[in-house]
Amino acid sequence: MRKMWLCLLMLLTANANATTWDSQALVGISGDYARYDGRYDIGLFYAGIPQLPQTNFQDRQRNTGFGGGVLAGYQLYCDQWLLGLEFSADWYDTNKERVFTFTDLISFAVWDANLQSRNKGFYAVSARAGYAMAPFFLSYVRLGVEATHHELTARFQGAPNVNPFGVTLTEDSWQNHVFVGVGAEFPLYSHISLRMEYNYHFPSQKLRGFGRINDGDLDPIFSIEGKPSIDTGKVSLVWNF
Repeated sequence: MRKMWLCLLMLLTANANATTWDSQALVGISGDYARYDGRYDIGLFYAGIPQLPQTNFQDRQRNTGFGGGVLAGYQLYCDQWLLGLEFSADWYDTNKERVFTFTDLISFAVWDANLQSRNKGFYAVSARAGYAMAPFFLSYVRLGVEATHHELTARFQGAPNVNPFGVTLTEDSWQNHVFVGVGAEFPLYSHISLRMEYNYHFPSQKLRGFGRINDGDLDPIFSIEGKPSIDTGKVSLVWNF
């Protein structure tokens, strides 16, 4: 750690020189595995008859899927220490639909629900700090922020013989996430290296939807609120030049 602070001090002063610091640009491609975890709070209230307190129902959606991405960045070496800044774009196929049913407080009516959460891309900038523990192995940590395009769609439908009407709630927005990660990098051939990395993407602001069925009888009002998180494992092939 003392060497790292010494390297940083030399970099920030006029004593920094080419023999102390080495720099590289890099580009790479990634294969990803993602696990999506979201808890959704659903509310149901009858504006018509019968007059009941609001029904609250919770559903948890856990989806997994594969994806891919690209990355580019710049990094500095000093002794065994590494500091880097990277930009990345990743896409994960976790867009599976979940179907379930629930009832109101007195089981007066049964409602079918179709819930789908779609991630349309993660666009990130992150800093990386690592240490070469051996000539063939570098461990590192990552801290970054990302913008994600997220869409939540919830369809509520009554039983065909009781209430054949339905309503679709949609939330389509950009969100900002903080993520942290750990990884290992292995040199393969010349300027090519292999990375293996795990990242946890913290939840951001809540996704919300609100809608009503005007059937002249129950007049149900539905709401949904969710705050999902995502874990990703990533294997990258990187060209350092």
